[in-house]
This record gives sequence, C-alpha cells and structure tokens, in this order.
Amino acid sequence: MGGGLDFPYVYESGGARFVSAAISKYIWVLINDRVGSGVIVKYRHFEEAESIYEIDHPIIRETGISLGLDSYKDGIEIATLADVVSGTGLGSSGAFGVALQLGFRKLLGRDPSLHMCAMSAYEVERKKLGESVGVQDHFIAAFGGFSRFAVDQEGVVKVQKNYLDKRIVDSLEKSVVLAYSGLARKSTDVLRHQEATYRSSQDTSINRVDKLREVADQMENALLGGSVSEYGVLLNDHWKAKRTSGGGMTNERIDGIYELGMSNGAIGGKLVGAGGGGYVMFVCNDAEKLRATLSKHSIEILEFSFVNHGVSLMDHEVVSRP
Repeated sequence: MGGGLDFPYVYESGGARFVSAAISKYIWVLINDRVGSGVIVKYRHFEEAESIYEIDHPIIRETGISLGLDSYKDGIEIATLADVVSGTGLGSSGAFGVALQLGFRKLLGRDPSLHMCAMSAYEVERKKLGESVGVQDHFIAAFGGFSRFAVDQEGVVKVQKNYLDKRIVDSLEKSVVLAYSGLARKSTDVLRHQEATYRSSQDTSINRVDKLREVADQMENALLGGSVSEYGVLLNDHWKAKRTSGGGMTNERIDGIYELGMSNGAIGGKLVGAGGGGYVMFVCNDAEKLRATLSKHSIEILEFSFVNHGVSLMDHEVVSRP
C-alpha cells in the first residue's frame, strides 16, 4: 500500500509511508574473484573490459565506480540470473541493485548493512543515473517480509518489519492472483512522465496524492483488522486514483484483464508497479476459480508466496579434486 508515494517530490513535502511485501521470485548476482585483471559481465549481453568505467551496463558500472571497484587488485567476473523478466512491475531493477551492492560491499570490505545497501542502490539509480525511481523497491528487496516503511522529509527511511500478523499474511496470500499482461516496459519512462506531470500541475497532483494516501491508510487499516475482503474492495479505489496520473499508466490490454478478473469473481484489482505493463493483482474469494478463468484466456499466472527474507549473501567454495 502506498505505491506512488515513495518519490522525493512526494515525501519532501510531508513525508510518506508505505507497506510492501517480498515474494518468492529472485534475482541472483554472482561475483567471482578471478585470476588476472579486468572486468567480465554476463547478463543478456557479454561484456569484457579493462576497467569498470568501460562497462555499458549502467547499474553495474555506476555501482562499481561508487564503491571504488576500479582499485580492486584482481580480476572480477559478474553474472546475473532472474526468475522474472525486467519491466514487469515487480521491482527487479531495485532488487538487482541491492544484490549488487551487497556482493560488492562484501568483496571490498565495505558496510554491508541492509539499510546501506538499499539507500545506496536507490541513490545509484536516482542520483547517478537520473532515473525517476522511488525508494520502495530497494528497501523491500533489502529487508523482505511484509514490512512497513516511513520516509521523513529528509529522505530518511525507517523500517518496521513483519508488523502484520502471519495469519493475515497467509490469508492474503491465498486470496491474491497475479495475472501477467504480456507487456513489459521500462518503468522509468512511465515514472518520468508522471513526475513531470506532478511538477507541472501541482494543485491537481497534490489532490491525487492526498487521495492515494487516504486510500492507502484505509487499505492498511483493513489488513490490520484482518479484513482481506475490505482490502480487496479498496484496491479498486487505489487503482482508480492511481490511473489518473496518466503517462501510459494503463492501456486496452491491462483494462481488458482487469475487467475479465472483476467479472469472474475478483473482489478488487490493480496494476502492480509504475504502469504500462507487468502484472495485474487481484484479490478474490476463490483464487483457483479465477486462475482457471484467466488461463482459459491464455493469461499467464505467476505462482508465488510471501517470504520473510530480503537480500542475502550465499558464500560457496567449490573445490575441484583430481
């Protein structure tokens, strides 16, 4: 709850708070300290360079530069894997940036705290790369769980992890269906337009943000009271308020999936993420029935569970024996 409120142009005028949940879909960042010199990067593309400054991948390059990776004495190899494609509204770039921060910081002996990894990853995207992103994706990727975040006017983020009763989380998990629109998009393009719109028409935008805050508070109270059904109904109010931000927030495909879900048992629904593509989230009393209906229309369903953990470091030593 509180999506769209985690941006500086919002919280700098009065603070913000939002609730996020981590799900069982992951991004892996593999960092190998290898013999030799230079940097090798493997993702959708293959890059090999003598210096981190020469790497094209923007988040890898700027994260490495900001942490002083150019002074590392040995060669380094970086590879990435992901459960979901980027541009689907599930916070993949934020999760990637946080994982990269943790891996590099461990390698270089820098502060590996979750808060530092989250804020530094956010600052790389927002300040170094000029992307129109908020803090929500980075902080939920770092801390995980079903967590509440409060941001003051200076941008300081306070975390209240797992504040929601597990029985309510389990009930919500059984009621949620994530339907893929089949459309991926670069979220920052959508968000950049929304930010420009906010700044150019502040009176209207402030009213819209106030409405989002009001609905988010109601959604949070519904969950705290254990009413998943009320939360589902309020999703519709949140979606109606959010879609007025324009900038390609929705389209015929997304609206079609939303209407299909609402006419086949969903209590409420909204698009997850910035807009323009990704997943439509539904809350319903009979999740299996809705999944079956969506599948008949060739709409892909993302199976998931809520997880209590955020980013973590896995140290593995592989020994080759003759």
